[in-house]
Amino acid sequence: MRRKKRQPLLKTRFEGLAILLLMAGLLVLPSIIQNSHQSKVIVKVEKKIVHASPTPTSTPKKVVGQVYAESKPMDYCLTVPVLMYHHIQPLQQATDKGQTALNVDPITFDEHMTYLKASGYTAITSLELIQALKNHTLLPNKSVVITVDDGYKDVYSFAYPILIRQGLKATFMIPTGLVMGDDYVTWDNLREMKSSGFVEIANHTHTHHNMAAGSLEKMRHEILGANQLLEQNLNLTSNIFTYPYGGISDTAITVLQQEGFIGAFSTIQGSLQCESTIMKLQRTRIGEGHLSRYGL
Repeated sequence: MRRKKRQPLLKTRFEGLAILLLMAGLLVLPSIIQNSHQSKVIVKVEKKIVHASPTPTSTPKKVVGQVYAESKPMDYCLTVPVLMYHHIQPLQQATDKGQTALNVDPITFDEHMTYLKASGYTAITSLELIQALKNHTLLPNKSVVITVDDGYKDVYSFAYPILIRQGLKATFMIPTGLVMGDDYVTWDNLREMKSSGFVEIANHTHTHHNMAAGSLEKMRHEILGANQLLEQNLNLTSNIFTYPYGGISDTAITVLQQEGFIGAFSTIQGSLQCESTIMKLQRTRIGEGHLSRYGL
């Protein structure tokens, strides 16, 4: 009888080792896939973080045209800078009044407007931006919104003539209870600017109340009281709001939505405007520096 040939010991050991490695790979592979998926989710969340800036930003990221961004599923976003001004008056006048912190000299403001036109920007109204987000429509390339808060007298004396001469639209955020007061615009001023077609008027509360705090009744009074005066004096029903001091609360947003407001502006720094955050749209506070310093 022939004896069966004995398998080489080395070959048997290799086969056993291969089987062990295969089994180990099958056990580890699901964990690797799960970790990879979690890493992608974390990256997506980190992209959505936004920080507010209390002062003008000197070196923000360059804004080029308009883009779509990933935030919430089915969200619609556009990159549109919203410039935020307050006082537009000569520096010496601002110094005498103690208003330099929020002031831009008219010469600088004129240079800003000239730069926007020379750089190919199209000034649109707040309403045009909000409607584009709600309707998922495009805007002109390099669109920009110019906003001026609080309705100081100097915006009529200095900013308004520059906007007319440059042919640029802007939105003035008006706290109606301060109109006719010392250093504030009059209703006649507002009627003239509104009729020009270059100035859009938006609700900025009645008394410039911080909407981060206060009762439901107080917030309704601030919002509805302002709209009542806008209707009486300008024949205007505003559905756009701006939070004084950038103060936002869930209660304020609820009241605004219940009363038919379609969008609201914050002081959160940035240019990415999304339908999901349409009640706290981002803005860029502008100072005396050249507009290129603010990402434009």
